[in-house]
Amino acid sequence: YKKYNKKGLVYIRADADYGIVKIDYLRSFIKRNCLKFFFNKVDFYSIESSPVLKEILEKYPTALKGLIPRPIPYLLFNSHSITRKSKKEKIILTVTRLGAHKKNAELLIRSFVRLDKKDWLLVLIGPIEVGFHNWIFNFFDNYPEFKERILLLGNLTNREELFDWYQKSAIFCLPSRHESFGIALLEACANGCFPITTGVGEMPAAFDMTDNWKFGKKFTSENEDELLELLKETTNSEFEKERERISAELVDHINKNFDSYKIVDFLDSLFQKKLLEINGYSKA
Repeated sequence: YKKYNKKGLVYIRADADYGIVKIDYLRSFIKRNCLKFFFNKVDFYSIESSPVLKEILEKYPTALKGLIPRPIPYLLFNSHSITRKSKKEKIILTVTRLGAHKKNAELLIRSFVRLDKKDWLLVLIGPIEVGFHNWIFNFFDNYPEFKERILLLGNLTNREELFDWYQKSAIFCLPSRHESFGIALLEACANGCFPITTGVGEMPAAFDMTDNWKFGKKFTSENEDELLELLKETTNSEFEKERERISAELVDHINKNFDSYKIVDFLDSLFQKKLLEINGYSKA
């Protein structure tokens, strides 16, 4: 494109994770230099999470022109607005690919069983992998008393129905072994769910969404005991007011830093200045 469009502009918005800077990938001299050539030809190359951005800039200081987070779908929120005053229900929600190894929903289910708070529900939403059917059937055979307390809803194609669950749920938990961004987490945060996630090594974008977990809790990947303790803490009635306060501040944080309109205006400004520069006009 750049060869035949000298005055063209290239902007790549990557859904990237730490894999882009893996040592085994960059070990190859040819691959490393191809990547460097690629970066040099791109006018703007943004990424959604600042921890990954930091690692890339350490290897390629001139590669990226700025961090542009993924915007939340405000058109949905306009018709289905967030109501912070509404009372959250005693629901722990996860929205993910159920049964996918990287998503690790089984860890959350096992922790919920050990939590054993009869007044709380666990709601599982998302596409169901084939193997997960057998796993959950066996689980309910062993724990039949949880059939009424763990709701397996599958994939919800109706966005308003999905957002109803976000707005009702007090806690959103994402126990992923690996995530590039996690759009469901962003949607949950925007709807005032209190987030519990794995750490920056597994979910780098959660670092930005939660302001380094100032608005939420994190646990070590695969650590069921640690997740259980966080569930005990955050479902405790004594923590309810604190949870509500943090969730309200989280909504403000998301609105301030992930606003679609602000991001589009920022992009437009960058592109206009760059196009003027490419075409030989003054940046002013």
